[in-house]
Amino acid sequence: MEEITEKNLINLINKKFPKFIPNWESYLNYCGEGLGLTVQMMPLTDFVMDVVKSRDESEIERLFDFIEFLMCNGNDYVQTAIATEFLEGLINRDPDEIQFLSFNSLSLR
Repeated sequence: MEEITEKNLINLINKKFPKFIPNWESYLNYCGEGLGLTVQMMPLTDFVMDVVKSRDESEIERLFDFIEFLMCNGNDYVQTAIATEFLEGLINRDPDEIQFLSFNSLSLR
């Protein structure tokens, strides 16, 4: 398997989650390509929020399995970006916007 790096992470996300592509393209149109990997996690956070709000259990599970995979298999830059931008971005959301219990499959039912 190819190493997961800051250079190939977004392409991997786009390949695994094609519905993410519009979020990524919108981000590029607004911010451009010159920002670092941690800032590039912002559209991923927005995408995951949309999926969580949709309450699509299988997609939520797929997404968080993938995030766990990145935390275990990404290089240091990828792991740092996931932890400091993506996960902190979720934690810092308005608590009325997302209920963390909704990440628990039992509460989705």
